[in-house]
Amino acid sequence: MKTKILSSNWPHMEDDTQAALDGPLARVHTLSNAIEAQVLHDVLLSAEIDHVVQSYRDSAYDSLFQQSYGWGVIITREKDAARTLQAIKEALTHFEEEAE
Repeated sequence: MKTKILSSNWPHMEDDTQAALDGPLARVHTLSNAIEAQVLHDVLLSAEIDHVVQSYRDSAYDSLFQQSYGWGVIITREKDAARTLQAIKEALTHFEEEAE
């Protein structure tokens, strides 16, 4: 399955290569659509939480994986998972209140 990384905020070394990951990763949130992905990406950037937004979009199978698994996921270091989930929860609660 080919995936697209919307954004990466992993630390970089001086030669602009990515630093080695320092521990296990965790998928912390399944995304519903591209708008949710962009909003949560911005929230996590402002909270300075290292993360990757990974889409399940695959043109070869006409988005079959997105229909089955969701639009994509947010991945972060396992040690940052609780802080990431809290930031996501606060953002989603805020936008639900605004919609009402």
